[in-house]
Amino acid sequence: MSRDSDLDQKTVLQAIGVLKSHYRSFPLESQVWARSGHRRSPYRALVLFGLSSRTKDKLLVDTCRRFFQEFPNPKAMLNTWPRHRAAVARVVRTGQMRFIDSLVSKLKESGGSVPADRDGLMAIFGVGEKIAECVAAYGWGQEALPLDGNCCRVIERLMGLTSTNRTGSNSGVKSWSAKVLRRWLKATYVEHREWMTALGVAMIDVHELLRLHGQMLCGRRPDCARCPVPGCRSRRQQYSESAEPGIDESLWEDWRELLLERSASSEEGVIGQAAGIMEQEK
Repeated sequence: MSRDSDLDQKTVLQAIGVLKSHYRSFPLESQVWARSGHRRSPYRALVLFGLSSRTKDKLLVDTCRRFFQEFPNPKAMLNTWPRHRAAVARVVRTGQMRFIDSLVSKLKESGGSVPADRDGLMAIFGVGEKIAECVAAYGWGQEALPLDGNCCRVIERLMGLTSTNRTGSNSGVKSWSAKVLRRWLKATYVEHREWMTALGVAMIDVHELLRLHGQMLCGRRPDCARCPVPGCRSRRQQYSESAEPGIDESLWEDWRELLLERSASSEEGVIGQAAGIMEQEK
C-alpha cells in the first residue's frame, strides 16, 4: 500500500490515541489476557472464529455454546468422532461441516494440539489470514491483528478510501483489500511500538479499538456528530458531543467467556451429559 505522505499514518495513529481515551472504561484484550489468559483455550478460539464467517454474533454464541456442551475440548471431540458427527451436523450449518471435518483431521494429525503458527492454522479448511490472526491473538496470546469488516470500514473512512467494488472495475478511486490494510497497519504498529506501548495499546488492541468504534459510532450509517476522531476524510458532521460514551463492559462478554477452559470436573460432567443426550438421539 503506497502512502501519499506520512499523513495517512499520522491520521490513523492520532485516531488510535483518541479512541483509547474515548473508550477508556472498556477492557481491551491486553487487559483481559493479563487477567485470564492462562485460562484461554486455543481449541475454543479456533472453533469460535472458524464458525464466525457470515454468522451474526448472537447466532455464533448460541451455536458455540451448544457445540462446546458436546465437545468442550479436543479430547472430547477425538474420542467421539466420527460416531457423533451427526450430532455436530445438527448444531452447525451444512456449509460449516467441511471446516469441522478438517479441524478433526488436523487434531488427529497433531495428537490433539491446535497449531500455534499461522501456516498450520491456515492448512485447516475455511481458515484464512483473518481467522488465523484471531486464533493467534485470542487463543495463544501472540501479537496479531485480525481486522474485521468494522475495522476496515473505519480505516477506509479515516483515509478517504473505498472498499473494492464487486465488479472489480477501475473507477479511479483508491480501494484496498483487508489483507493490504492489515499488513500496512501491522507495519505502522511495529514502527511506532514504543509510542503504542506507552499508550498501553497492544497490537490486538488496535483491532479491538477500531472494531468497537465501528460498532458504536462508525457503522454503516456513521454518527459523525458523536465521533471524536479528528482528521477523518469522510466526516459528514462536526463533532458536537464530548461526554464519555456509556459502554457496557458485557458487550463482548459472551464470546470472551466461551474462550475459557472449563475445570476438569465440570468438563467430565458435561461430556457425560452430552454423550447421554447423543445416545438418546440415535
